Amino acid sequence: MAHRARPYSVARRELLFQRQRAETTALAVHDVMFERDYFLRLLKQLSALLAAILKLKREEKLDAALEQLQGAFPPFFGIEYRTLVGFDSASVAQLLVDSTRIKILAQLLEEEADIHRRRVDVQLSAAKQLHALELYIEAAQRNPADSEVSAAILRLSSRAELTDLGERYCQWLRSHPEIGARR
Repeated sequence: MAHRARPYSVARRELLFQRQRAETTALAVHDVMFERDYFLRLLKQLSALLAAILKLKREEKLDAALEQLQGAFPPFFGIEYRTLVGFDSASVAQLLVDSTRIKILAQLLEEEADIHRRRVDVQLSAAKQLHALELYIEAAQRNPADSEVSAAILRLSSRAELTDLGERYCQWLRSHPEIGARR
């Protein structure tokens, strides 16, 4: 006589389903909390770095400020400065994936542009501003609700020479009249 396995009762199946859903929810909450903590740590480190750079700029120690800024790239991005800034903005954005990390890189390049401007290297300052602007646009494409990114785009697009800006970024600016109006 063959033994037939009894199917789970409806109540047992519902209990298993609820347990699986609770485990999935707990994992998702854990992942969100871990990600949030990671970004908070990253922003805290960025604030400390920018404060140190600001202090060096006030003291007119521009070479030290530049060195500190460029030395921060491996801890923030896991890649050396020269390697990361050697890529075009779209490739860098694909590499960094997250809009927060892209925004941080744009902020650092904007700071670098200011240091070069203070050193009276106008061409290099302009190039860094354009690279920062392109990265801010990349961040805005990934997170359109980020008001800091929008403000940075407004600021840079109104003062940067846009003739060397990549065509896809010019198109993005034209498609966003609230930003294009200030150019």
